[in-house]
Amino acid sequence: MHQKTHHIPILAGFEIQPSPDYQPLLDRAAAQDMAHALAADLARLLPETLDGMLVVGGLVVEPASLLRPGFDAWTALSQLAKPILTEQGLNASVMAIGAHNGQMPDDRLQPKHAQLMGQFVVLPMLLITDDASGPALEKKLEAELFESGSINPPARALLAEHARLDSVHGQLLTRNDLLALQRVQLDTAGLSGFWDVIETLLLDGDNDQDLRLPAGVQAHWKARDRVLAIEFLTFNQWAAGRGDEPDQTPLHTGYGLWTRAYRTLLAILESHGIDWVLALQASAVFDEQRACVIESIPTPQEAIDRMAALTEHAEPSLGLIAWTWTEPGRLIHLYPIEARAIAAIKKDFLQRPMASIARPGKLCYNDDTLQLTGV
Repeated sequence: MHQKTHHIPILAGFEIQPSPDYQPLLDRAAAQDMAHALAADLARLLPETLDGMLVVGGLVVEPASLLRPGFDAWTALSQLAKPILTEQGLNASVMAIGAHNGQMPDDRLQPKHAQLMGQFVVLPMLLITDDASGPALEKKLEAELFESGSINPPARALLAEHARLDSVHGQLLTRNDLLALQRVQLDTAGLSGFWDVIETLLLDGDNDQDLRLPAGVQAHWKARDRVLAIEFLTFNQWAAGRGDEPDQTPLHTGYGLWTRAYRTLLAILESHGIDWVLALQASAVFDEQRACVIESIPTPQEAIDRMAALTEHAEPSLGLIAWTWTEPGRLIHLYPIEARAIAAIKKDFLQRPMASIARPGKLCYNDDTLQLTGV
């Protein structure tokens, strides 16, 4: 049976109390019970004569897991529902997508994280209606669902029983409602500039984008490759790029702000499942095995004529920023990009003899040359 349909992405959101027993997946039976409970809550806002299918995904995750380029969770629900729609058409039905032996039928519905960081979780839902009435219904839900779509005790009880999460409130939302809530949350945390990037990639991810983030971090979205290329700057490169700017912020403070913004971007990209790569200037290379950026600076032999030494550069609120390996003829600056870099680099250091290790607790640089230095 072929029938033109209209797909309305919605979700169930729950304010929860943190729990160490959190279970992100609902098995098939639990997902079926949850789907019918949520369908009863949604029915209050739907026309009695509506022919449509409600598809509910049995995964309980944080909002970022659903807000990924392409909105993969809703795409998966749509594709899983297609065979049923083809066979049966629209007939006021409810379809639940649950897990079997801890595995969802589509990897796009498989939770990526087993721990919760916040106090708000969501379940993806898809309302499929006929193409004629769908747009008007979607407009109605956009206007009314956030205000009137409260979730009643039966669904909240199922969340407690199967996901092991007690809730203080439940709310039906449109996907646009969720986008707005995420913006408010990051605005409150002072991170609105980062959300602008995520929202751009979510809503306009099919086009290349040049993006400027807080503290001067720059990135480029490559739509064909579905990857964000982030311009990484070493201290030397960043300081050289300041030129004649009127900013009188001390170098160590300015680069600390840049590093904080860069690290914040990586954390937010990871939570939203956005792939990234580094775009480096010619003087630096990325060592993928050690997960660090390496910058080698030739130095006159007479200036450094001793056994190698190591300096750890740090910023009080950020921790480690870089190492400088000082040896005859050159300075080698190493910038850890991921947490795993620290163990890998320290292993290398243990295998090389060195004269000293300095931990000054700050960035060490030459005020005249604007170059990172060792102690």
